[in-house]
Parts: sequence; structure tokens; C-alpha cells
Amino acid sequence: MEEGDVPDVVFAQTVYHYNNRGQECCKAARHSRSYDDFWSLVRLSGYPVCSIEEIDLTQPKAYVIVPPNDEITEAVQRMHARAGEREKRARLIAWDLETMFEEGRDSHDRLGQVVPIVDEMWVPDKLYADTLDHPKVRFVPIGSHPGLVDGELVEAKHRYDGIHLSCGSDHRRRYLQPMGQSRKIRMAPNGWDQHRHRALLTSAFMVNVHQWPVSSYAPLRFALAAAYRMPVFSEHVHDSWVLTPGVDYIDCSTVDLLTRFESLAEMARENYAEVFGEMGRRLHQKLCLDYPFRRQVEEALRD
Repeated sequence: MEEGDVPDVVFAQTVYHYNNRGQECCKAARHSRSYDDFWSLVRLSGYPVCSIEEIDLTQPKAYVIVPPNDEITEAVQRMHARAGEREKRARLIAWDLETMFEEGRDSHDRLGQVVPIVDEMWVPDKLYADTLDHPKVRFVPIGSHPGLVDGELVEAKHRYDGIHLSCGSDHRRRYLQPMGQSRKIRMAPNGWDQHRHRALLTSAFMVNVHQWPVSSYAPLRFALAAAYRMPVFSEHVHDSWVLTPGVDYIDCSTVDLLTRFESLAEMARENYAEVFGEMGRRLHQKLCLDYPFRRQVEEALRD
């Protein structure tokens, strides 16, 4: 393969996944609900998918493993055993969508568990990549795709001021509960499939509050909002990649989340289309058309 060429890419799923009840692991379907949008982006971008046990290290392919959890060490050992003495031609990549900033956990866990057994580890958050600070760790952002919309994208009357699709954490509860209790804000419920689709269509803003008290970027939440042309109201993000705060999304300090969103919700009811609608369209243009998912994968593999 010539320098700059993009190898054949296969995305590989691990067996155990986080389910949509939070951080609990389950061995069930091919993937967890928490990663539904990621796997939709993979398939919409035309990439094949296999299980981690189907990886063949003798093939000249790039295998991208998601998520790189505790089973990866033994799985990689089995890959090498299957390959035996034959030449290893595959490029093994772990794409870590979970930023390990959880309180009480070492953010460098991945450096000891995953990095030594793969050729590269990709992370979609620049702050996390800088924190790990390792030559094998690369910042590879996640773009979006117009097809991430789960149905027809139609203009609908807003029933809700904001929607925040996420599992709970102490940090999120501290700031989302007051929003849900405020008489000035109408928050949409969590949901999946058509329930989620209807809630997204009828919500004015995607609300992004961090899982942990760290200003990391939430790539899948921004990707989903971009597909729906929704403006994002976000707790402060340290590095938002190609997105400009105040232009492509609304960035807010943690302490001001409630009062700022109450003000924005009232403003949006009076004049949504001209100001905030345009912001949603800019987000769609950048993440779905200018910097889509497939382009980010190809550029990472070309380097």
C-alpha cells in the first residue's frame, strides 16, 4: 500500500457493552443502545461490521474496535494465536468513545490496558487525547451524517425547550434536575426509536451537560443534533473541534446553566427561526456535509 492510501476498513464490535441503563455491562445484542448512533454512523458511511472474534490479523485491513473494554486483552491474544507464524498485516485500532474522567478512576487506565496491544488508540475528544499524552493516542473526531435522523425530518411545533439524551450521573443530576423542575423550562423525556424521534423534532435545543465535572466534548450528542439541524446549548467545552462557540452552538459556564437556559427558552419562543434555527443549520452543514463521519475516518487512516 502506498503512503497516503486508505486501507480497507472494518469496524469490530466487542461482545460486552454498556446498556441504556447506565454503566452496567451486558452480554446481549450486537451492540448497546448507548452506542446506537455510533453504529448507525458506521453503517450509513458504508463500512462493514464484524465481531472482535472475526478479526484476521493476516489481512491487509484496518480493524477499528469499539468499545475497547476489558475483554480486548484476551481477544487480541486469540487473534495472534489464530494468525500463528503468518505475517501480521492488519492495522489494529481501538476507538475509545468513553472519556475516563469518572471520579475515583485513573484517566490513564487505557494506557496500561489497551494501548500496549493495539497499533493506535483513537479518542474523539481533544482534551482527553491531551490528557493521555501518548504517541499511540490520536485525536480522531466524530462527524455526522444526514441519515442519522430516525425518520422523516419535518418541521414541527416545539413542545419542549430542551432535550438531553443521556444516562445519569451525579454531575448531570445536579444541573439537569433544576431544569426539569423549573417552571420556565419544558424538558423532553429520554427515549429511543420513534419516541426519541418525535421528542427531537419537537424540542428547541439539544442540551449538553457533561457526565463528569470535566469540560470534554460530547461527539455523539453533537452529531445527533447536527443531523436534526438542532442548535446545541452546552456546558462549557474545552475544545469543540471545528465548532465555534456562539456561532455553531451556545457555550455556557456550569454555574450559569439554569438561568441562561431559562432566558434562552423564553427568547426562542418569541424568535426561534431567525437566530437559533440558523445555528442548527450551520451545525448540520459543518458536521454532516463539511466534516462527515467517513471523512474523519479516512483522514485518520491516511496519516
